[in-house]
Amino acid sequence: MLSTFDFSVTETKDVLNALGTSITMLDQITIDLNNILRVHSGMHKRTEPVVFQSLVDDIRQSLSALITKEHVTITTSFSGAEKTFTIKSYLHNIFYNLIMNGIKYRRPEVDPFISISTVEKDGKLEILFKDNGKGMDEESLKNLFGLYRRFDTSVEGKGTGLFLVKMQVENLGGKISVQSSVGAGTIFTLEFPNQ
Repeated sequence: MLSTFDFSVTETKDVLNALGTSITMLDQITIDLNNILRVHSGMHKRTEPVVFQSLVDDIRQSLSALITKEHVTITTSFSGAEKTFTIKSYLHNIFYNLIMNGIKYRRPEVDPFISISTVEKDGKLEILFKDNGKGMDEESLKNLFGLYRRFDTSVEGKGTGLFLVKMQVENLGGKISVQSSVGAGTIFTLEFPNQ
């Protein structure tokens, strides 16, 4: 008779697999929390002039293989404001995540199209990211910026990207909003005090 601590070979493998999965998930949560704390405590970082087109060009270069593979078109219009004075690493992460979302959440039958533009409005700088992706329903939009919130599980991800984007936008003194509908793409609007 087996005691409560004796397992068959199959049970032992199952327990070890479950334990390994739990350890991996705990490790990832620790990494995610560390990233969140780094963002939260990073406001002492140096601010500098950041040219929007250069930022997009850098991201295009780093994602060039994916952009080519997925036939992505990224257009820019920075006539509203060509640059801003900010923490460059934060703005890079914000742009990178929003561009990646435009690629990842594409509609299968349409090549991804992402438009990034700036507008000066009521003494504020607005940066708009528009895509022609899957879009989201109202229910998905309610929790979009929550930690570990995912509205589309068919695409790989952890649900931390938009949470960090929102946190970084707010740490830079701005706010982020989103408009979307299923099949009609998404528009993210970042609003910052004008520099």
